[in-house]
Amino acid sequence: MDENIKEEIYKCSKCGLCKSVCPVYLATKNEMFSPRGRFIVLNNFFERNKKPSKKFLKNLDICLNCKLCKDFCPSDIDASEIFNNLKKPSKSLYVKLFFIFNFSRLFNFYKKYNPKRNKKNERILYFEGCYNKYVNCDDRNASIKLIEKLGFEVEKVISDCCGYIYLSNNDKQALKKNEEKIIQNCNSNAKYIICSCDTCYETLSTI
Repeated sequence: MDENIKEEIYKCSKCGLCKSVCPVYLATKNEMFSPRGRFIVLNNFFERNKKPSKKFLKNLDICLNCKLCKDFCPSDIDASEIFNNLKKPSKSLYVKLFFIFNFSRLFNFYKKYNPKRNKKNERILYFEGCYNKYVNCDDRNASIKLIEKLGFEVEKVISDCCGYIYLSNNDKQALKKNEEKIIQNCNSNAKYIICSCDTCYETLSTI
């Protein structure tokens, strides 16, 4: 494996922001189709001094090379470039067109059937999480500005951590305690709670 590729993989902080914009992951909900998931597997191959398997390299053909993950990556990693350097030429255009077509259909369906609600004085809870609070403040500020631009009133949820560390360690007791704390801080008449961090979204979905 090329040393430059190894260095790029090591730069990945596993934050999961790439998953929130990757069309293939959004269509499949399969971690193996996200840049983060593939980097984890590549890292395992590297630590065992083994070359990526044929099955894994074939999996890389599904990348659409849209580079959305690079635009959102805090480490500025070009995942599609890494995958293109690793994989062999293949006739997988029909697979890519399948995902492009279905993702576009999903987006058009949303635009067509999502009803316009009366947003006047409607309040939205925004969960910023530790990453957006202490590291990626620009993403938090842009998200809040966008929500307000759409006509909603934004109220931030006071909580440093979504509890993902407890979820990943299967510490159900600590996770439940953290969830109760978040719910207490959501003492509002708001109907919706949103977040711009993919990891927070996965954890909050368990509540």
